[in-house]
Amino acid sequence: MMMNLHTSSSSIYLFGINLSGYNRLIQFLLTSTAVLIFHVIQGYMQELILQLKSLRLYPNYFTLVYFVCFTLLAYIEQLLFERTIKRRKAPIQTYAVIALFTLGTMGLSNAAVMRLNYPTHMMFKSCKLIPVMIGSMLILGKDKFQYC
Repeated sequence: MMMNLHTSSSSIYLFGINLSGYNRLIQFLLTSTAVLIFHVIQGYMQELILQLKSLRLYPNYFTLVYFVCFTLLAYIEQLLFERTIKRRKAPIQTYAVIALFTLGTMGLSNAAVMRLNYPTHMMFKSCKLIPVMIGSMLILGKDKFQYC
């Protein structure tokens, strides 16, 4: 799913369907609804999988399987929607570093799920927006009022 709502000339795709013909409100509603629906499904499935007794001993194995699935799905998306997906602009090393940090974050998060109940885990996970906002203000020099 590619989204760039800042420029009117860019195309917005949701599951390979071009949403550029719709007004901005419809685009926002469709894309945000899809994000919410799939986030809830993903959280529910993750909770079911991590409740398996055999997996509780190996939370990083789950993280590895998760990333293999992401990689395969990204490759399939690239094959199916090759014409609609923009080519990457950053060097591949940048993507590798981001993937490494994401892998570490997910591995630690999955290990934490083994010791916390899901609502507590989600509460801590949703609090990560605050350090991200502070980091973007300090590192990227973004204005604090951009988030309001």
